[in-house]
Amino acid sequence: MATTDLMTALPVSEVTFMPQWRQEFSRQAGGTPRVSDIGPEVWMAKIAAGIMGNDDAESTAALINQMRGSLGTFYVWNPRRQYPRMDADGSIIGSSVVTIYALDADTRYLRLEGLPVGYVIKRGDFLSWDQGSSPVHRRLHQFMADATADGAGRIALTEVAPHIAAGASATVASVITITIASPAVVSWTAHGLVAGREVKFSTTGALPTGIVAGTTYYVIAAGLATDNFRIAATVDGAAINTSGTQSGTHTGTAPGLTISLKRPAAEMMILPGSYDFPSAGSTVSSISFTAIQIP
Repeated sequence: MATTDLMTALPVSEVTFMPQWRQEFSRQAGGTPRVSDIGPEVWMAKIAAGIMGNDDAESTAALINQMRGSLGTFYVWNPRRQYPRMDADGSIIGSSVVTIYALDADTRYLRLEGLPVGYVIKRGDFLSWDQGSSPVHRRLHQFMADATADGAGRIALTEVAPHIAAGASATVASVITITIASPAVVSWTAHGLVAGREVKFSTTGALPTGIVAGTTYYVIAAGLATDNFRIAATVDGAAINTSGTQSGTHTGTAPGLTISLKRPAAEMMILPGSYDFPSAGSTVSSISFTAIQIP
């Protein structure tokens, strides 16, 4: 499991993120260069700690050694940009829950929702989110253009780098039906949802007893099919039963992944052979190493 212990313990003086492009370079017979992507790019980070006392340095070195080389992972963030440029202490974003509203088909552009109206994103700001299950990895991205939240708290499609990994999910919604049964079955044509995905319901009338509008439920693996699924109150929980009567038109909404603009981080491991722990005399030492993102 990734940890924040290492970055918290280090008196970090510098973290430099550099995308590592997995590309193939060749030339045609006439000398024209050709470049193509052969895999998704990942972040590499050069991390340097400031001068510290030898005792503190040895304690920090023990945390690094606890990583067992490249087996352990930890979260890395940019201490120079822990919040968006126009929200230097994160007070504007506050407790807002920001999610991915839409993704472009080419995996380079996204829209966010849940931002304060007029919230400003600047080129160079970072964002991150947790993705996957067993294990969950934290993905770090950087905005390639400015954007401003509209009256609905959404930004336009904005380019980010690296490319967005497969499995990232945006908000989807559809008119649905729910059976009154034990367990209840939600019918949603070609929903594309996976087990563990959050879903909420709204209605123009009344939902069946057992389901409350606006409450977060979770898709479960049991009974999961192309056009229907069952829900639980917790991840991998027991299927919910419904009773009573219902009326009106029901809508199901599965929010996109929740993203963080506060101290966005990448899950990384120490690059073999990069660890440097030079002695600076009898009283002070410094530490530096390179880390690479978990794909």
